[in-house]
Amino acid sequence: MLGPVQIPPQGARALVRGLLRGGGRRRPEVTATFDESERGAPVLELLNVGDATAADIHVVLAGVDRAVGDLAPDASLRLHVAAATDDCSWSCRDGRGRLRRWRYA
Repeated sequence: MLGPVQIPPQGARALVRGLLRGGGRRRPEVTATFDESERGAPVLELLNVGDATAADIHVVLAGVDRAVGDLAPDASLRLHVAAATDDCSWSCRDGRGRLRRWRYA
């Protein structure tokens, strides 16, 4: 149960994001991490930390393009992959249809 001065983590993230960005442009910001803690194939986890939906996400892993779909703000998804590699990039479209790209580093 939350007290009078406590807010849930989602609210805290939204508050900090609003303060840092000044309520400006809404855009997706998708991050990716490899989770190799499970036995067997590793998992690539995508997380949209932006404040807009990431539409038409594509992941290119070791030269193979994989369409993933859409990802709402503060949502995540897990993809089982053959191997964790530095040769990974992902892209999406923002609300205006612009292509946004990232690389695993």
